[in-house]
Amino acid sequence: MTSVVSAGKKWGVSLSSRPENVGLGVMLGLGLGAVALAAQWVKGPSAVLVAVAMLAMVVGLIYTAFAGGLEARKSLAPYGLLKPGMIWLCLFFLAPLWSMVVMSLSSKAGRFDFFPDFTWNFENYRIALTKFRPQFIRSFSYAGIATLLTVVIGYPLGMEQHSRR
Repeated sequence: MTSVVSAGKKWGVSLSSRPENVGLGVMLGLGLGAVALAAQWVKGPSAVLVAVAMLAMVVGLIYTAFAGGLEARKSLAPYGLLKPGMIWLCLFFLAPLWSMVVMSLSSKAGRFDFFPDFTWNFENYRIALTKFRPQFIRSFSYAGIATLLTVVIGYPLGMEQHSRR
């Protein structure tokens, strides 16, 4: 029968044998947890549970780094450098994007209803595309022209700079 200490050492060794997998898993878990908390997918006790799970992931990552030695820390360093940017991206891009999608698919009882019901209402998109059709066409044509000009101007300039090396 194995003791708790030897089981813990075996667990630490198995985690530290592939620290890059642990780093990637923790990075994805923290990003998903940050989005879940910021977009309010979870509320109340579930939010506390998600926050505790995120803290446990960070503690597990630190344990893996120390249990695996120098090679594990070298493998985990890039993920440590990526985490602040990933959390920033999740909080300030993915969470607002999710809340816009939820709001666009919600139904409102009145004009000043600040808490609409989420009902997968795709009718909102049909109304917007029929009522504001000229504005959508104009916006997408401007975006297409800007993209085309960027490629037409940028590609030859990039090739010129590359040929000078």
